[in-house]
Amino acid sequence: IAVRTCCVGIIFDALRIDPSSVELVLVSEVDRVMQWAEPAFARDLINLLSTAIPVPGSRSTSSLTLLASASSNPNATSSITSNSLATTSTSTAISGLPSEGPRLRVARGGVTSHPVTSSESALGLDDRRRQIVEGVIQQINCLLEYREFMNHQSKMSSMLAIHNLKIFYESIKRKDMTMRYLYKLERLHNECGNKIERGYTLQMIGEHYTVAILSIRSSSFYTYFMLVLPNYF
Repeated sequence: IAVRTCCVGIIFDALRIDPSSVELVLVSEVDRVMQWAEPAFARDLINLLSTAIPVPGSRSTSSLTLLASASSNPNATSSITSNSLATTSTSTAISGLPSEGPRLRVARGGVTSHPVTSSESALGLDDRRRQIVEGVIQQINCLLEYREFMNHQSKMSSMLAIHNLKIFYESIKRKDMTMRYLYKLERLHNECGNKIERGYTLQMIGEHYTVAILSIRSSSFYTYFMLVLPNYF
């Protein structure tokens, strides 16, 4: 449990600096780790994150500070339990964050938008951190639900699990993760010889790309696709 507590502490350490940038990396890393992590590990992370999550509208988040200090001092992690996190209620606010100067905000999907300025309220940032943690909990629950079907002996079960996870990442507007699962689905259809389903999946993948054809005649594209597309059907 000490290692898991340290992991959660590191997450909150990062969230104290730049929530939006952390979210971009955190979602993809959670997806990667949960592919091979034991279910007990996932459930422990959910419990620790749920216990440490700041209450909406509250500026008192001592559990976040406690976890953050634990990540920097591994010897202290053994004394941190779920009960102590739940009962601790001292008033150490996370509003005291370094806010001098602009910080780069990275939107979902890797698109960089306007920098975060010090004019943004501390309470708004606290809410943002809470939303990210809630999203990670939802993501872990979703991955835990479909984990056993990802490499199931039934290819149909694997296809349905991959499809549902793709839908989940579409719902949170993570184009990069959506593409990851579209490619997984395409490979699985290819292994099973599902030419029609693979063709539809390739079409969905293609919709996420923009092709510049300024220097290529449309007739060349027409000739190429007339030769290639029949192979998928």
